[in-house]
Amino acid sequence: MDIVSLLTWLAGAGLSAVSSFVLDRIDGFASLSPNGKQTIAMVVAVLIAVAAMAARDWLSVNPAALAEMTPYAQIAITAVSILVQQFTHAARRSGVTNG
Repeated sequence: MDIVSLLTWLAGAGLSAVSSFVLDRIDGFASLSPNGKQTIAMVVAVLIAVAAMAARDWLSVNPAALAEMTPYAQIAITAVSILVQQFTHAARRSGVTNG
């Protein structure tokens, strides 16, 4: 996956996964009312989507910047992939021991 594909995914299908991952780690989010949670979740989702699309569009018209950022993006993509694998492994393992 390249950085432009990642940003496109983030603005679409990945939006709910990323926003929920971020919000679940904010201490005060759990104490909000259901309407408050919904409002904050919507605002965060819109901000992530707009930022991802703006970055994607900017990188699409700036190939030099895209070329410079690609190695760093590949490192980040690999790190996130490893993190997702670890979460998946932990979830499966806890399901086996608790199931």
